[in-house]
Amino acid sequence: MIVLKNFHRFLQNAEIVQTLHNLLVTGKQSRLFLVVLAPLVQVPIELEKLFVIVEHDLPTRDQLLDLARGVATEEGDLPAGPPLDALLDAAAGLTRYEAESAFSLSLVRHNALRPDVLWELKSGMLKKSGLMQLHRGQESFHQLGGLESLKAFCCRALRYGVRRAGVRPRGVLLLGVPGTGKSAFAKALGNGSLVTAPDTVPFALWCAGHHLDDYVESVALTISGGGDCDTNAAIVAGIVALSVSLDGIPTEWRREKEQF
Repeated sequence: MIVLKNFHRFLQNAEIVQTLHNLLVTGKQSRLFLVVLAPLVQVPIELEKLFVIVEHDLPTRDQLLDLARGVATEEGDLPAGPPLDALLDAAAGLTRYEAESAFSLSLVRHNALRPDVLWELKSGMLKKSGLMQLHRGQESFHQLGGLESLKAFCCRALRYGVRRAGVRPRGVLLLGVPGTGKSAFAKALGNGSLVTAPDTVPFALWCAGHHLDDYVESVALTISGGGDCDTNAAIVAGIVALSVSLDGIPTEWRREKEQF
């Protein structure tokens, strides 16, 4: 077995691609296995049929909790109840290494695991991507006048810990004429205090930015995120289509499109 770490950087070289092709074809008879470890998939078309892509899922909520318990070994380091839920929600989407580093940094700074440290690191990651920035507002329902019934519903339905039958509400759809407080309500709802409101547009831009030159991969990545898959995929597909043009959309997909 040959393990090549971060070898995707060399797969643009024609000589290396041909060498790998020959090695993989002859290696079947000698039981030779080639493993390429990489943070992203960049397999040349000449090798696509010879490689099997194995994706490793990000840590689950239970695995993140185990990581937190492994880092926070002293009494009082690990919160409980709603603060623990807030910490795990902030850690969602991080790799094992990123989560361990974030938990350790929080302990060094505050002698406890705190979600604000994880959000700070996530914000830095987004800035490095160049696609978007994470804004953590200070608005709250206490500062928002009116809309009492809507605020009460959201606090009841979206509050941490309310996950009946394993299903967690994802957000609220607001429809109304301008000037009725939709933007102010959305800012208060999405500030990370007790409730959460995922934002469709940043997620769509993130998916499109990761596969701006691959129509199929961009749609597949979007669908893998769950939620309102059809809407999210439609947004991402429209963005990527501007980059790849009509020729970048699979012929069979275009053949199956709806006629208007």
